[in-house]
Amino acid sequence: TDLETLRLGDTANLKKLKLGAFKITLLGNVVPQQVDQQKCQQWIQYLGKRQGPDELDFGFLPLHGVDLSPLVGNREIKDLKLNGSYVAYSQLKEIGSQRPFNSLDARTVKLEGEQFVELLDQFSEVDELMVEGSGISSLEMQSRDRLKLLRVSPMSKIQTVNLVDQPRLRTSLQMLSAPDQLTIENVPGLVGLSVEGPWPEASKIVGLRDLEWFTGGGAELEDKIADQVLQCTHLHRLTFAYPSITPQTLRKVGQLEELVSLALPGTPANDEIVGSWEKINDLWEANFDDTNVGAETIIWLTRMSSLRRVSLNRIHLNRAVIQALTSLRQICELHLEQTQIPNDALALLLQKGHLEVMNLTGWEFDEELMETLESHGSRLNHLIIRDSELDPKTFRRLMKLSPNLFIDLDTYPNDLSSTEFLSIHQRADQLRRQTNSGWRLMLQSPQDFHLGMTRDEFLADRERRVQQREAPWMPKYFSSGLRSEKFKTETKKSL
Repeated sequence: TDLETLRLGDTANLKKLKLGAFKITLLGNVVPQQVDQQKCQQWIQYLGKRQGPDELDFGFLPLHGVDLSPLVGNREIKDLKLNGSYVAYSQLKEIGSQRPFNSLDARTVKLEGEQFVELLDQFSEVDELMVEGSGISSLEMQSRDRLKLLRVSPMSKIQTVNLVDQPRLRTSLQMLSAPDQLTIENVPGLVGLSVEGPWPEASKIVGLRDLEWFTGGGAELEDKIADQVLQCTHLHRLTFAYPSITPQTLRKVGQLEELVSLALPGTPANDEIVGSWEKINDLWEANFDDTNVGAETIIWLTRMSSLRRVSLNRIHLNRAVIQALTSLRQICELHLEQTQIPNDALALLLQKGHLEVMNLTGWEFDEELMETLESHGSRLNHLIIRDSELDPKTFRRLMKLSPNLFIDLDTYPNDLSSTEFLSIHQRADQLRRQTNSGWRLMLQSPQDFHLGMTRDEFLADRERRVQQREAPWMPKYFSSGLRSEKFKTETKKSL
């Protein structure tokens, strides 16, 4: 921010110039700094009059409102990076159609509606493109040979995805809501695909090869889609949630020997099918919510020394299942929503195992359960109790299990003091810090993205939440995004 003038001498060998205004905290967070807009305009004009370097990186230089058109005069610029500069889409249009670029980093350029398609037309020569995807409604590319790399941030308003004949393209797509139309044909370099909603009826998926992670679900996710996914032998993470796939298709999961994360809630999974998966032996996490798995599946899980996270919400309990559960001693996180096991079995799990996180949603917190938790639950640091209302006395007893225990509720008791509510947030802060180390870091999904706040902004948000008695901000935990309601297709009302 102290730079007044910019002059470059004879720099024929200069390949890259980075010009930004930011500070980096001890935790590695980037904090943008303000710069006089007139200075930024002068630097742009100067760089537009000279030739080179090959790459200009304006990361975190505030360029909103600055005229970028002078850069058209610098014919040597091949790579333009604008991440964190908050350039508007209208500013990009000033330069896109007037000269070719090899790569464009526009991750903080807010695009809306059809603007992604327009941007591709304007920057027709780029082979690497990074864009902000939260506001776009259409992602369409057909028979475009040049683009090699496309990075799109998670899309929350997407309506149409149409990627056809992209043999050189490497990309991954995360949709926070389901599009109306989804077509992916001959895109062998698609490495990740996630549709966090009911799979669209109008869909076609063919020609996959390099897929490493996949999430999809709902009644329209049938065998023809699942078969295309399961032919990708290097899948690491697979989620089929409440789909319409047959047991025959589900057996093919057993060919995926590189799997580390497997989530199959609401599928036909049972002990006989799971027992046929002889090549799967290194899972880190598994989800069999709302399935017919039993004791044999749980025993199968106990053989995996790397397993750390298991979800068995709403499975059928019997004596054999309960006994098998007490052998899951290598895991650190266990979800048993609406699957209450006897207190002596819970005591064994807490006493002999390594549990740090438990989901006890739907359990009855009677005196016997409370005494079990008080006697054996001191190692817990995250207790999830959703869709439940705890009375203040029970809540305070749970808070005393451990000074670090964060109790994750939808609604907290009304009569908690300000000090108690602040303690809830402080414990949540500590838990979030732990998610960046150890087994939790290992289990982070590739589509996870970090909260985009500076430390000051985060502290201000926490203060607001404490004052308004709101729950702490927490990342999505393992099974929270896989409820059946999320993948149900809404019935359209007739006009």
